[in-house]
Amino acid sequence: MINTITIKYKIKVRIMEELFIKEKQKYLEENYPFENVPKLTDKKRCIHCDTIITVGDYKVFKNKSGDEFIYCPNAPECNGTVIDWIPASAVL
Repeated sequence: MINTITIKYKIKVRIMEELFIKEKQKYLEENYPFENVPKLTDKKRCIHCDTIITVGDYKVFKNKSGDEFIYCPNAPECNGTVIDWIPASAVL
C-alpha cells in the first residue's frame, strides 16, 4: 500500500482529491499507462502548459469514482495528464 495524503481541488468542473505519493517511482511503475516507464529524473514537455517538467514532480488526483490520474506538476492550474507529456526536446 502506498501512503497518501489528500487535498481537494476543483479542476475544471470536477472535484478531485490530490494524493501525495511517498514512493513515486513505485507508483509510476504500477500505474504508468504506457510501455517504457520514465525515470523520476527524466524531463518531459507538457503540451497543455508548454513547460519542461521533471517526471518525479508529477501529481496524482483521484476523481469521485475513485479513478486516479497522473497529472502535470503544474496542476491544478494545468490540466495536462501523463498522456500529454512528450519528449522535452520536442518543439511545439
